[in-house]
Amino acid sequence: MLNLSLSEDAIPDKTLRRITFDDPNYDGKYALVAVEDGKPIGFVLGVRRRREPKELVDVQRNLAWVKVFAVKEEYRGKGVATALFDELEERLREDESERVRVSDYSCGIYSVEWI
Repeated sequence: MLNLSLSEDAIPDKTLRRITFDDPNYDGKYALVAVEDGKPIGFVLGVRRRREPKELVDVQRNLAWVKVFAVKEEYRGKGVATALFDELEERLREDESERVRVSDYSCGIYSVEWI
């Protein structure tokens, strides 16, 4: 689903796994999937730096990141992404995040922050 939504920037499965689920900061609490009729239609993965890199853990303790997100093309503009981001934001606020950054990498969005 992710690569279908990134028409210009395909991400190899190995790279995606390394920067998401293999990240020592991964917490399933921030991995959200939107489902319709038992099938995934969108997802978002957030993270808080609690373990690594050690030099940034204390400095950025109230900063969260959106590592990756996608919504199937036929569901765009129907509130799926909004619902995912609203739920992620609520969970991050509960854990005292004060800011959220969306990507600092070359996938089209640079350093967007909210909360």
